[in-house]
Amino acid sequence: MFFEDRSAKVVARPGIGADHSPGTSPGSVNGGEAGHGDDRSGILIQQSAQRRIRKILYARNRVYEGVTGMQSFGPWLERMEKRITEKVLGELATEIPPEWYEDDYDAVMSLLAQLARRKPRVEELLMSAKNCNRQAFPHWH
Repeated sequence: MFFEDRSAKVVARPGIGADHSPGTSPGSVNGGEAGHGDDRSGILIQQSAQRRIRKILYARNRVYEGVTGMQSFGPWLERMEKRITEKVLGELATEIPPEWYEDDYDAVMSLLAQLARRKPRVEELLMSAKNCNRQAFPHWH
């Protein structure tokens, strides 16, 4: 990858929705192994993830009534997979006026790295949103 965020840290267990940096495994922090007594922290992390998901979802569930399953996102997921490449993200970065990011190019590259890391996880994140206690997708079977 031409940009890489080496400062990313794991903040959750598998299936909860955290990013993790290359070389670490889900459930570890900075490459370390999860130890005993992590049950409480895992629950707290999961609750935190649920709160974030509720904030991200649009408040009016009516917009999600047409969602009946992952296939409802199929066309969008396919376009995202084919069109949003690292090359495209890099090209877009050059079009952002420096005054918009206060000449902090590292911050822009960090954001692009985060987007690139999240792209393969979109389906997982959608499933997390589906399974959250907010129940935004009433017709998802």
